[in-house]
Amino acid sequence: MNRQAYIKPTLGAAAFAAVFCYFLEVLFSVPFVEYGYSFIAGVLLVASIPVMPPLNRRVVYVLIAVGIALFWTYGVSWQTVWTSFGENLPLLALFLTVPLIGTYMSEAGHLHAFQQYLERRNEKKRSAAPPAWLRRNGKHRCHSESRLHAACVRYCQRKLSVI
Repeated sequence: MNRQAYIKPTLGAAAFAAVFCYFLEVLFSVPFVEYGYSFIAGVLLVASIPVMPPLNRRVVYVLIAVGIALFWTYGVSWQTVWTSFGENLPLLALFLTVPLIGTYMSEAGHLHAFQQYLERRNEKKRSAAPPAWLRRNGKHRCHSESRLHAACVRYCQRKLSVI
């Protein structure tokens, strides 16, 4: 087996470990955990470079070089440099936990109930909106034509309690 076959599962486990540490810091305010998940995020970045496509690898090299130049130019402390690797961990946490929650909802049967709730809510919104033939550019078009004007007045009296 080649080296890349070992890298991908290890990266996945490390990503979940970093997200777990991030949740520890956010939920329980555990001190110094930020350094741990920032270190894991830095290791993830470095370890993922060999499995990246060549164009992505070049972009990452350019971004790392620009980041080093900016940190060097502004004289940023090493503590800030270290923790900067963990700055995008909320986004990684979102990408890792949303599919897990979706899988749980579909397997537990909650997804169908949630879809029905959303459909009922959308039906209520559609019934509260004026009919399409009464709208033009988002406004009521209430002309003096007898049929259309009478329908608009009835609609406004019934739904909007206006007039």
